[in-house]
Amino acid sequence: MDQASNVLFRSEGVRRLEQWRPFLVKGEQWQVGLDAIAREPADVYGRRELLIRHADSEPSIGGLAPGIEVRFGTLAPGHATLPCRTNASEFFLLIDGGIELDSDGGNYALGKRDAWVIPAMRSHALRNTGSAAARYVCYSNAAMLKYMRVFFEQACPSTQRMAAAGLNGFTRARDIAGPGHQLNETGARILPYEYLVDPDSVESRVLVWRWGELLPHLPSVLNLHPDYDGRTLWVLYNPATGRRVGTTPSFFASMACAKPMSSTASHRHASAAINFILEGTGHSLVDGERMDWTAGDIMLSAPGWLAHSHHFHDDVCVVLTVQDHPLHIATESLIWQEQLPAGPILNLGTQTGFSTNLASLVGAGKKPERE
Repeated sequence: MDQASNVLFRSEGVRRLEQWRPFLVKGEQWQVGLDAIAREPADVYGRRELLIRHADSEPSIGGLAPGIEVRFGTLAPGHATLPCRTNASEFFLLIDGGIELDSDGGNYALGKRDAWVIPAMRSHALRNTGSAAARYVCYSNAAMLKYMRVFFEQACPSTQRMAAAGLNGFTRARDIAGPGHQLNETGARILPYEYLVDPDSVESRVLVWRWGELLPHLPSVLNLHPDYDGRTLWVLYNPATGRRVGTTPSFFASMACAKPMSSTASHRHASAAINFILEGTGHSLVDGERMDWTAGDIMLSAPGWLAHSHHFHDDVCVVLTVQDHPLHIATESLIWQEQLPAGPILNLGTQTGFSTNLASLVGAGKKPERE
């Protein structure tokens, strides 16, 4: 029987998906694109944005990585976007200019390299408060939601948080339904329906990482002992992500500061990583392919499970990395191999992970000076 018309066939007959290749977008490319779109009409939400689409992404979905959408936006002086909300969680970095973020009834004045998170289904709007065009980059899990055909976006009457449904102050139906039953010695349980429609909630708020507050901490990672074998970075941590150590529930954003002529060892992981070069020059080796980069470039530097390493040239490099690490921890799929070719493959989040040599350095009196 022709498998094209047969919905039942052996699993090995399913086509094996090809891995995405590394993908580099030069700074001048997206800058020229933004300049052009700045002269065009805004979309229905008052935005002028460019979607960066990997060559392997479906045209109707986009995405610089299979689960990560990346958009560059521009906002003219005095212009504002309209309040809207989406079921995607979003992370923004202001590349240059000055804007005001309005969300949850709060107003946040933001400047160059300030970063912020907008939780899912939280209405927000941006206004350019400066005298020059403001430019920003936004990362979200919209690509994954579009692939699943569940992406949602709508205009809102204001940026105030919409009132929550439910009977606040009353006993929860799930408490009335009871705790269910443990079935056997393995710990397997059954729970009533009420647990599905009223799960415990975790507060997720608008968070802001101001560059002026982060910048004093960046040199400290350069002061780590030369023998330190970890990454010289800070994670922009959102407490709502808990043990997944994320910036949003789907991915973390980290700010790395690398010494001239330093390198990372080749390694690989299931999570995809996108690097936005803020300062410096260097190159990355991804599955044998070399990509040379400089400030302003953005790249899918680590497609899932491809070996990769980064090599920094003559300058101190500052790199924003976004990686869908927390998403994989939540789905127990974050396999990671830190030493190639024969190092152990660990499932991070379900077992003890890798360690750095921090303990041995401290034991030898070489305490790192991270502050």
